Amino acid sequence: MTSSTRGFTLIEVIIAVLIVVLVTGVFVASFRSFSARRALDGASAHVISALEVARTQTLDSLSDSQYGVHIEATRVTIFKGATYTQGHVDNRIINLSPQVRVTSSLTGGVTDVTFMRLTGKASVTGTVTITLVADTSQTRVITIAPGGISS
Repeated sequence: MTSSTRGFTLIEVIIAVLIVVLVTGVFVASFRSFSARRALDGASAHVISALEVARTQTLDSLSDSQYGVHIEATRVTIFKGATYTQGHVDNRIINLSPQVRVTSSLTGGVTDVTFMRLTGKASVTGTVTITLVADTSQTRVITIAPGGISS
């Protein structure tokens, strides 16, 4: 007398569940890493873009004025004029991802970069560093050169 049973044993079900959990864990970890790198690259691109816009608007003598960029930990602001005024109607605020923090090491310890009319030269030189909050070893460094070009 033979009895045939069909189905899965408990061990087979446990192994299948473990495989699904492991694959899901690898996928989630990879996605988080990708998302963090993307936030870092995006923030870097926003800061460089703000510096380039301010420099270009200064060289174009837009509104017969010079422009600059005010740097904070979570955002950058393009401002009109020689000095930054918080809340000014002409300010353009660019909020950065909450996954990053920005620090600046500019000459004189300032947080503003303005550009000179006609030449486009930066008022200060130094670096702006963008760091991932979750992994401080992941950074992007933007250099502000005397000629006003950021890289």
